[in-house]
Amino acid sequence: MDNLLTWLQQWYQRQCDGEWEHTFGVRIDTLDNPGWRVTIDLTGTELQGRPYGDYHHVAGPDSWVHCEVVDEEFRGYGGPNNLPEILQCFRNWAESEGRPSATSSWLEEVERNLARKAPAAVPAFATFRRLFTNIKGAARGLIRSLPDLARGWLRGCQSPGHWSAVRRPAWGGCRAAR
Repeated sequence: MDNLLTWLQQWYQRQCDGEWEHTFGVRIDTLDNPGWRVTIDLTGTELQGRPYGDYHHVAGPDSWVHCEVVDEEFRGYGGPNNLPEILQCFRNWAESEGRPSATSSWLEEVERNLARKAPAAVPAFATFRRLFTNIKGAARGLIRSLPDLARGWLRGCQSPGHWSAVRRPAWGGCRAAR
């Protein structure tokens, strides 16, 4: 973690030009579900406009990460112990020298191969790609709304005035602490 923070400080310092830091920056916040939110402004940096393939990883209720780039911001969300993974996602992408994401490069490679080997299949693939993009966008929206959905669900499970009496919900329902 020390190396990640040192690297992030150095990256931030390289962006500071007397103007950028007055409008943009790096924010690390906590979520109340619990977890972390990292927002890094990309406007005016070498990363502005660089493609980023969304990253999702779920290992359990307290171990999950979702990273994306939206509106010229890197946004990373994760469980209470996943801050290093969020920062590592940003670092890997920032040091990737503009290589496209795995998803976009895979789709582009398939499209190039189809154009060479089976040009008649390209329109059907274009339809598939649009469908894939729409599904990916819908999934991204759902993932963005998960913290709000979880908060609402937990509020419904909560005994009035006794937040500490609620344990992490089991799959399929709520369980009060014993």
